[in-house]
Amino acid sequence: MKIKNNIQKRIEWVDICKALAIIFVFLGHWETPHLKVFAYSFHLKLFFLASGFFAYNCSKKYTFKSYFIKKFKSIVIPMILWMIIAFFITHLDSNFSLKDVIYTFSDIRRIEPNYWFFPIIFNMSILYYLLEKTIKNRYIILILSYILLILFGKTGFFPFSISDNIFFSYLFIGGILNYSFWYVLGVVSFKFINGFISNKSKNKCFNIVGCIFLFASIILFFTNINNIEFIEKHILTNTFLNNNYTILTSSINIISIIYISTFLINSTILKELGKNTMIHMGLEYITHVFLSITLWEMFNLKPINLSTTFSVIIFVIIQFIIHKPIVMFINKFFPILNGKEKKEA
Repeated sequence: MKIKNNIQKRIEWVDICKALAIIFVFLGHWETPHLKVFAYSFHLKLFFLASGFFAYNCSKKYTFKSYFIKKFKSIVIPMILWMIIAFFITHLDSNFSLKDVIYTFSDIRRIEPNYWFFPIIFNMSILYYLLEKTIKNRYIILILSYILLILFGKTGFFPFSISDNIFFSYLFIGGILNYSFWYVLGVVSFKFINGFISNKSKNKCFNIVGCIFLFASIILFFTNINNIEFIEKHILTNTFLNNNYTILTSSINIISIIYISTFLINSTILKELGKNTMIHMGLEYITHVFLSITLWEMFNLKPINLSTTFSVIIFVIIQFIIHKPIVMFINKFFPILNGKEKKEA
């Protein structure tokens, strides 16, 4: 009962984790060498893990109808609205016909880069609800999701190829196969992680374990261990070992981010970022294009080198500064864009 109340009140370290994941999504979308590789190794996996935290006992808390409606309102409706907004903003200077609109929206991969994330979360939420209702054992579901990842994931034995059919595009089976493991892992691990963090002051192993993973994550960031001869020849060339190696390195980075988040719970800025995930993900591509292309043309500026970590960090900070008043405006007048209903006066 205590954990249930905590979920309703919001769990601060989860908001911080989501904020850090958002930051790395933004950083990863700029063309930087090792920063891009590092960000892509865990940022979306951390989002799916965090989403899984709040699916714990979902089949017992909600009827299927109420759960479906809840997820549809908080994910699908804002997704559609953001897709429409992004489409019109990015086509301001071009003439387009109804045929162009239909062609673009018939495949979510033709919409701006990160919107494919939303249907996967929605479909996975509904799928997990049904699995929890029928199988009733989270660990069996986790094992099944792991097997599917190894067999049909992006780097699995039989990688799934998505169809151009509009139904399969939005169903996004390939994404579900790639990320369902992390979602279910979030469901399974939430009570343990939350309990471990809640008792960190009493747990002598907390900082030791956290520092070990943080140190390992720093090594992964600064060193391309994939170039180590043994890993390159004997692990990356083996499908089964390569998949588990990826899970291991991603887990190291995710655990280090969770560890760091426990020391940043007093950061108002990060908590606000974590609470407004939908808006920031919706705005990311729009402000990215605005800064990297439109802004330079508007003021006749020379393109700035965006291949260095420092310049990318500066630009991401500018993105968040631009987002702040927009987030406030949306939450006040159009909260549906943040997956929330407007509060009654």
